[in-house]
Amino acid sequence: MTVIDRSATFDGLDYTHNGTPLSDYTEGLLFISTDGDSTAGWGPAVQPFFNPFHLPIDPATQAFFFADWGNTAWVTIRAADTRKVFGVEFLYGNGWTTGDIYGVPWGNSSAWVDWQTMAGSTVVSSGQIGAEQTLAVGTVIGFYDPAGFDQLMVRCKAANSSPPDFQELAIDDVHVQLSAGPYTPAEALRALEIAAGLESATPNDMLRLNVTGALAVEADDAIWILRKAMAL
Repeated sequence: MTVIDRSATFDGLDYTHNGTPLSDYTEGLLFISTDGDSTAGWGPAVQPFFNPFHLPIDPATQAFFFADWGNTAWVTIRAADTRKVFGVEFLYGNGWTTGDIYGVPWGNSSAWVDWQTMAGSTVVSSGQIGAEQTLAVGTVIGFYDPAGFDQLMVRCKAANSSPPDFQELAIDDVHVQLSAGPYTPAEALRALEIAAGLESATPNDMLRLNVTGALAVEADDAIWILRKAMAL
């Protein structure tokens, strides 16, 4: 990814908010959903701590997207306003057991991620990550398509799971790119002209320059693009 246009950190999904429905979860103009309710561990009073990423944690404040002990559904990531998506990345973890009851019992790096991108009801591309080589939890996984897609569907499976289609994906810090590439100074100037009413937005302008999902290219879009074009 070259531009982060929208993001979700899931800071509100800490252990004090366990049980938050995830079937229609939205944050940062992103719709991120799966079946079930959230779980982020049980706080500092209960050990071992639930650490699906194997990264240093504070169990009192850790928060991430994880359906309570898995499900048989995909995790779907899309723009809440149905904007086309060109790139997605997130911190990867899972709730599969490691078998280590004295160390970190959850977050198995032998699991793998199934994925597919969708345009409407049509699968654009699909594959697996980690099925033939180790996929360490705590890895940032990224997807990019210069033609764009409507939504990304991901799930984390493991060998010998029961039922066979069960999945236990945990994700954090989702970043989404809504344009095909980095913004140029010329695009920043055009966005400013459109926002000022000096030019009319074309359909292509709306696709590439309408960052915030409003009904027009507005001042906040232009300021964001200007900052990105200047690498600020």
